[in-house]
Amino acid sequence: MVSAKKNRVYKITVSLWSLAMAFPKGHRITVHHSDRYPSRLLLPVIKAPR
Repeated sequence: MVSAKKNRVYKITVSLWSLAMAFPKGHRITVHHSDRYPSRLLLPVIKAPR
């Protein structure tokens, strides 16, 4: 495990097949993005279980 250092950018790849997170309505997440460090985040929208 590596400790993150302030003002450093790290590449992280997460397999969503083994991870699931539900974000409540109105929740915000932050992703760093710049010309030097482009980012991509794909979040599928699914219906809530009944």
